Order: sequence, then C-alpha cells, then structure tokens
Amino acid sequence: MPSYSLNDLLLLIEQNGGPAGLDLARADLSGLDASPEVLQAELDRVRATEPGAQPVWLWPETGGLNLQEANLERAGLSQARLSRANLREANLERANLGEARLEGAILAEANLERAEAPEADLHGADLQGAN
Repeated sequence: MPSYSLNDLLLLIEQNGGPAGLDLARADLSGLDASPEVLQAELDRVRATEPGAQPVWLWPETGGLNLQEANLERAGLSQARLSRANLREANLERANLGEARLEGAILAEANLERAEAPEADLHGADLQGAN
C-alpha cells in the first residue's frame, strides 16, 4: 500500500489534470492533514509565484481538497483531516475512514459500500445519494 504525503497527493492530482479518475486504490493516506487551513497555506505558497493560480487540487466552493470522482477503494484514510473536501462521486468502497474528520465534506453520490467509519466525524457532510 503506497503512502502519500500531502505534497505527494497534490502533485498527483496536478499531474492527473484533476482528481477525476485518479487511482488511489489501497493508498495509505492515514493521518493526512488536508484541512482547509493547511490547503490555504499551500495555496498562498503557490500564488506567491503564480498570482491568481487556481490549482485543481483545491475545491474553491469550500476551500477543501478536491478528490471528486477519485478512486479511493480500500484506501487507508484513518485519522485523515478532510474537512470540507469534495469527494463527490468518489469510490470509497471498503475504505478505512476510522476517526477521519470529514466535517462539511461533500460525499454526494459517493460509493461508501462496506467502508469502515468508526468514530468518523461527518457533521454537516453532504451524503445525498451516497450508498
């Protein structure tokens, strides 16, 4: 199971041209801090050299990480901080979301079949149409 830092993940999303179709199946993202505050600091760093940049890893509506339509099947996301992330239509089948922070995240139409989410914080998350 490959392990990714936040910088690795942001680079993968950029190289893929966005999160759609990005294959993170079985990826270890445990403990990843992709909170809006951390992403804002990264955005500020990017904009210091590229004013007005709109990175594809940022979901502008929430300031969270953009993983829309990414494949996270069996991914390890335990204790990850993904507040306000866009996981719309993402495949999270059998993912480990134990103690993940997903407050205000968009999980609409996401595949959560057999995902494990003990003690995950989903307060305010949009789960409309998710299975």
